[in-house]
Amino acid sequence: MTNLKNSFNSTEVDSLKVRIPFNQVTVLDEKLQGTKITYLEETGEQLREFKDNALKFKTNGISTRFAIEIMPTDSKGNKKEYLTILINAKLLKQRYFEGITAQNITDVYNDLIAFKVAYFSLESLLGGFCTDVDFKTDTRLPIDDYSELIRFFKANAKSHEAYRAFNKKTNKGIQFSNRETKSFKTKPFWKLYHKETELFYHSEEFKKQYLVGQNLKDLIRFEFTIKNNQHLKALKINSNTLNSILSLTDDVKKGILKSTLQVHLETYMREIKTREGMQPTDELLHNLLLLAMDKGMSFETVQFIVLSSFSDKVAKARKKSQLNKIYREYIQGSKKDISTKNIQGVLELIGLFDQ
Repeated sequence: MTNLKNSFNSTEVDSLKVRIPFNQVTVLDEKLQGTKITYLEETGEQLREFKDNALKFKTNGISTRFAIEIMPTDSKGNKKEYLTILINAKLLKQRYFEGITAQNITDVYNDLIAFKVAYFSLESLLGGFCTDVDFKTDTRLPIDDYSELIRFFKANAKSHEAYRAFNKKTNKGIQFSNRETKSFKTKPFWKLYHKETELFYHSEEFKKQYLVGQNLKDLIRFEFTIKNNQHLKALKINSNTLNSILSLTDDVKKGILKSTLQVHLETYMREIKTREGMQPTDELLHNLLLLAMDKGMSFETVQFIVLSSFSDKVAKARKKSQLNKIYREYIQGSKKDISTKNIQGVLELIGLFDQ
């Protein structure tokens, strides 16, 4: 059984399309010939939709699609054929939360070959060209803190039109832009949703078949999409082969997640109400602490940052004692204090706060 603890916090591939040059493929199922999809040279549009026309397999909640795509190679009308496969991490079954990695790609390959649609080598799969790459980062957050996290993103959004929040029985979260966006530099897509709830309402068949006994409580997921080779190059990644995608370090993937989020976010201000009787200096420090905590930083982190420039040890100790007193008397144990500690852990995970 998958060790979920080891599957969390890293950023891995959840799904993607892989195009394998057709001259590296042996067709085993003649129905594949009826799936041909041609791209227009001028616009890059599909004459037929991939998902609608691909050869589709769905078993126990796992969907996989195969199609032949005909792509223009130049402005002279030359074209090239590819076998294109839509691959989902659910192929890993009980190891779903691992995501698709260099360590388990052989298992994914064996499952693809087992469909007996086409034969190709593992090397051809790894050398295939990737588009529509969905990355995911899983972690845990109690539901009350998760609601606070969504409010954090709403409050920090550059505009209310930039996001779509959803709060339904079947799922709860927020997304910025959409998967189909062509403005991946200025409006990249990312989404946060409650994975525990999504699995219960939308992936029940898969969950019952493969995730029995796994602790799904408080599981949340961040997703972001890299559309194509142009998008990768904009991120300074020079190859879109599957091997290159699976070779990206976690730091690089976290950096992409961080930059994707930051495109849509900015700081914000709010009015703070404090208790009567506080000394003006204490009130000022109290307000500054809460402003920082509103942005997801724990008291301990705020204190460390504001005192880090002090060279005078006596003065530093005095101010640290003053901050501790304010924290103990007015902040410690509050919902904001507890929530902030949990939220900061998530924000550190996705790179919005550097350790």
